[in-house]
Amino acid sequence: MRKGLKIFILIFLAAALGFARESLFVHLNAQIDIINQGYNQVQFPRCWSFMENMSVEKLQLLKWVFTILFFIIFWAYTLLVVHLFFRQKRHYAYTHILYATTFFIGFFAILLGKLAPSLYDTCYTFSRIVIGGGQSPLFTIMLIPVFWLGRNNS
Repeated sequence: MRKGLKIFILIFLAAALGFARESLFVHLNAQIDIINQGYNQVQFPRCWSFMENMSVEKLQLLKWVFTILFFIIFWAYTLLVVHLFFRQKRHYAYTHILYATTFFIGFFAILLGKLAPSLYDTCYTFSRIVIGGGQSPLFTIMLIPVFWLGRNNS
């Protein structure tokens, strides 16, 4: 496959995954807000209609599940990009280190918030920001020039 076509497909895939994740979480959060405000439900696009009759507790659990799922999906996406363009063991290792470190920082921030309830809102916000980087093409976009420069300077 031509390199230009590979790049186009990867950019399209990143955009599609990012759009799907954003759409899902916008609708999930809207449903939670509407239930908490006393309304019956929000109108969902057909692809997200499975959430219409869920309780707030189930929706919040779903947010955690989808957060982890999209984190893993973008981790795999970044590994695919590394495989297609770099194929060096150290690049795979750096990618794993970045994602694993990010995950654990986010996890421990939430854990700290649970253990110290007065810090929960701050810890949750921090965790969302940290984990958000791993649920988007941001890390891929950051790693490509780093690996490219490293490859050209070796």
